[in-house]
Amino acid sequence: MPRVAHVCRGSGGFANSTRRVHLELRRQEFDSHLFITPPYDHCSLEAAIHPLTTIPWLDRRLARRGVDNITNISSMLWDFSGFDIIHLHGIEQSWFNLYKLLPLDHHHQLVLTLHMKNIGTGGCAGPEMWACDRWRQGCGQCPMAAAEHWWWDGTGFTFNRRKNILNDVDLTLIALNQWMVQFAQESEILKKHPVVQIPNGIDTDFFRPLDKSKCREAFGLPLDKKLILTVSPSFPGTRRQFHLYSQILGMFREHYTGQDVALVLVGGGLRSVEHIVREIETLLPVYQFKTIDNETELIQLYNCADVYMYRSMVDNQPNVILEAMACGLPIVGTGVGGVPEMISSGEGILVPLYDLSQMSKALADLLSDDAKRKSTGVRARDRIVKSFGVQEQAQKYIELYERIGSSEIVLF
Repeated sequence: MPRVAHVCRGSGGFANSTRRVHLELRRQEFDSHLFITPPYDHCSLEAAIHPLTTIPWLDRRLARRGVDNITNISSMLWDFSGFDIIHLHGIEQSWFNLYKLLPLDHHHQLVLTLHMKNIGTGGCAGPEMWACDRWRQGCGQCPMAAAEHWWWDGTGFTFNRRKNILNDVDLTLIALNQWMVQFAQESEILKKHPVVQIPNGIDTDFFRPLDKSKCREAFGLPLDKKLILTVSPSFPGTRRQFHLYSQILGMFREHYTGQDVALVLVGGGLRSVEHIVREIETLLPVYQFKTIDNETELIQLYNCADVYMYRSMVDNQPNVILEAMACGLPIVGTGVGGVPEMISSGEGILVPLYDLSQMSKALADLLSDDAKRKSTGVRARDRIVKSFGVQEQAQKYIELYERIGSSEIVLF
């Protein structure tokens, strides 16, 4: 049995996904270890989750003088002796120096999960946000750099650096869906490497439907209202499009005149969007909660809701959709990125990105029809149980680790 070291940042969506599959691999008695950067909240010798030593003051100081993650020193010092396979997650971000791949490749087999598109571009996680295909040509003249007023557009430099480094190593790529498989096959940076499609999974015995009334009582939420839920790591910014909520819910009010609906917001940065929340409060009550890290509490909060409202300009395989559907929530969301591969007909309603009227009608449709809403939620959970279980994800990982030397592209 090969020994596998997962290497990941300590927080964020892909960190949660990595921790979940690592723990499932351990449950299946596979020799998996997880190494994480700060914060170290989940470190446990029993669970084989280990802290990575960092020198934050030095990395921050050098980052001010460097470009992208070229100057990170801490990651260059990490040692993974004794492991056969290094499985990397989110390495295009500043916590990992890509030059570390070169010595790792000499001593280990390397696997990289593509959680977003950064590693195959000159910088952005989702070129679709900028209607940009310059990642096909080498980046530079970046619309994101222009819109955000960067002092220097280094995307061409970053693109070439990433391409040169990745050309000198052997990687097996994991894509979560066909959307990302296609990107990997077309990216000048990634296309030489074999790619395997394995979706992230979730423990559907843990994320499950619970008694709605008891969950609402636990959070002080009203028992007599239908609740629309949105969970986001950060509400400010353009990607999640929270600035459009008041417009969408204003249209929703044209289709749904009842006073028995409220909005529940969970996540970071709500203070920065108070002006939008106040606009929404003229349309319906709003209940706000800070980011909830405790997954037991998060499951209870999903179970408080009747519909999950999801908006993003681009996304890969959002954890919030997996979690909400596993708890039996129907989704009303934007059909972007890999999301349409998660939600089939009858398991939720996906709308075009900028069709705000259709999203408002979809919300009204589900909230007006109790039977349809409940049956949609049941089918949503069935979809996750059948196709996105973490047990199946771990089994496919084990199969991949055992055949890791192959250059064949295998689509599971």
